[in-house]
Amino acid sequence: MRKVSNATHLGKDGIIYQEFAPHQTRESVMRGVELITKAANLLRKQNKHILILGDLSGVLSSTYEARREGAKLLRKIEADKAAYFGANTFFKYLVKFIIKASGLDNKVKYFDTKEDALSWLKRDYE
Repeated sequence: MRKVSNATHLGKDGIIYQEFAPHQTRESVMRGVELITKAANLLRKQNKHILILGDLSGVLSSTYEARREGAKLLRKIEADKAAYFGANTFFKYLVKFIIKASGLDNKVKYFDTKEDALSWLKRDYE
């Protein structure tokens, strides 16, 4: 079965996990943020830190609108930390640019591996 939308779930470890679909559109980005916001609100009610781990390994393309919306919405999500990993070379540098341009590079980072992303994400919160 072909994956057509982003998947988001709250792990038992209290981390919000997001797996991105191959083709990102403005709508898929907005839906992903909606799901992250619901999980973040649940964590806030429990006075827990909001940590997000995003798997970009499945992303093949994104529209200009998706990238623009992603940059805007990155600022709206009030996460303590967010770590992304797994993108192809083009998206890796695009994501790094978006993070830097958003001014959130102190709490949002890109990593080459899931292990490195998780290690940084959990640092100071275990």
